[in-house]
Amino acid sequence: MLAWLSFDFANSPFTTIIITFIYSTFFVEVIVGETIYGTQVWSWIISGSAIFIAIMAPIMGRRIDAKQSQLTWLVTNTLLCSFTCMALFQFSDGDYIWAGLFVFFSNIFFELSLVVYNALIGQSPDKEKIGRVSAYGWAAGYASGLLALIIALLFFVLPDTTLFNLDKSSNEHILALTLLVGIWYIIFTIPTVIHFKSNLNCQVSSSGFREALPLKKLISDYPDLWRFFLARLFYNDALITIFAFGGIYAMGTFDFSFTQVLYFGIYLNVFALIGSLMLSRLDDAIGSKKSIIITIVGLSLALVIAMLAQSQLTLWLAGAIIGFFAGPNQCMSRAYVVKLADKNMINEVFGWFAFIGKSTSFVGPFLIGWVTALFSSQRIGLISVLILFLIGFYLMTTVRERT
Repeated sequence: MLAWLSFDFANSPFTTIIITFIYSTFFVEVIVGETIYGTQVWSWIISGSAIFIAIMAPIMGRRIDAKQSQLTWLVTNTLLCSFTCMALFQFSDGDYIWAGLFVFFSNIFFELSLVVYNALIGQSPDKEKIGRVSAYGWAAGYASGLLALIIALLFFVLPDTTLFNLDKSSNEHILALTLLVGIWYIIFTIPTVIHFKSNLNCQVSSSGFREALPLKKLISDYPDLWRFFLARLFYNDALITIFAFGGIYAMGTFDFSFTQVLYFGIYLNVFALIGSLMLSRLDDAIGSKKSIIITIVGLSLALVIAMLAQSQLTLWLAGAIIGFFAGPNQCMSRAYVVKLADKNMINEVFGWFAFIGKSTSFVGPFLIGWVTALFSSQRIGLISVLILFLIGFYLMTTVRERT
């Protein structure tokens, strides 16, 4: 299990530092240089990458199941994500087209690596505690994100003289974090690769795509899985949007500095870690459906608080609730797929998991960018995210209970 958890530890700084808290705000406020337009451009990047992920994920998953090439795809996408992330170091003020393209591709490679990684949870020897195992993975990820943020704060942001004597006037201390994320990703993926190299058949065969699972068959033969995928399509879209715009909202609406955004990120990761550990047994105890619904309610409440907040203190409260329920929501969703899926096509099912999760995930970022620009208000833009949560909540109530 530790080898599997290592990959969660490896990849989490990418979402924490690049997509959510630091680079996203740096991109909007410095590289683009204008809050409203920058928010809209960032929404285009996240939305566009989501479309590509939706197209590629089921194709890649089917190919993996046919050729048993899990490790090859895992390593390839991990390296591509790491290299495109590190390439961001060279872009600064005004370079938002090139920087945006590299974020676009790195996000695609990151999500495709997760298709394989999520499927590997099916090899857990303790099938009765799959929810707990998934929760431990997310906990390891949040611990990693927390550690990466602390390192960024102590060695790159706060000191007058940074690690490696980086030039703060040209933002080298922020740009260097892209190198940190890329190197971190590669180093902590190594234990996963070493372990699964001896347990997976990574040789290419000639079996091709004959055992494909088309969407029509998924809907007809796996109705419970399909209903769950449909519900997740909406609540996950909302969650993706929160992750992509959390730091941007804090800086744009509440005048957070880069340092405050870092503290906010650390704070959220602490509560996410606590939530993942405290609720790790809930999935196995009461079932995935009830557990996921509880997290959606908590996230919706937190979003309303963030929308109505008139002070930074209230936003910190909303952040604690978001952190506490975000990790459990994601790990419970991953565990539920394993419970419902046919193990012989687990990679393709997780490909559909990514496809359906991403097929409309451009909607949330696009809507928040469009509504923000239309009303010149990030606060009003959050209404679109709340609507997605409410739709996801309703659809989740229609899923038949499975433990």
